[in-house]
Amino acid sequence: MCKNCVLEAFPDRGTTVLDSGNYFVNLSVCVACGTKSIPSQIDLKVEKEDIDGGEDNDDEFETETDVEITTYQHQCGKDGCDHIIAEHFHRFHVEQGRQEYFMECLLCGRGCDSQLVHHDDNDSGEEGNGAIKVEADSYYEASYIQAEIAAAEEQPKETPEQKKNREDMFAALAMSMPVMEGADDDDEATDWE
Repeated sequence: MCKNCVLEAFPDRGTTVLDSGNYFVNLSVCVACGTKSIPSQIDLKVEKEDIDGGEDNDDEFETETDVEITTYQHQCGKDGCDHIIAEHFHRFHVEQGRQEYFMECLLCGRGCDSQLVHHDDNDSGEEGNGAIKVEADSYYEASYIQAEIAAAEEQPKETPEQKKNREDMFAALAMSMPVMEGADDDDEATDWE
């Protein structure tokens, strides 16, 4: 890992968690070649572990004891430069009905997220039955959603007459705006000063 290639080492990314890609905004320049190009993703490894020690022969992510770990390296994207900028680590697992995500990378930063997931008992496949529900994870997200719902409920419904008045007002406003004309073919470009 190269701290000289990034603007900030391990920036706090909150709930942003990447299992692929990169946080290009945090890249300064490659100290080996002096360029700033989109890093390549090399040595990608995705490993699934069964942390309770049991054998898990299928590829399905079924139990709360399964952990998926993704690792790769960010390499300078300039042709011929093999400089390694950072090593990326991502972990996903389900714990007590929650999907847990974690990321740590010198370039992409540190982030974690958690989503509550639960299944309805009836698995008929119809909406509301057997469907997976994802709920707000954090206090801030829940507060924001509640505020949006409350604001929408408080808004009075627009009557057809109000809608017509609003549309007429916008039409009149559009008609009153001056038309911007460009330069003619024979004239030089307009000086806007």
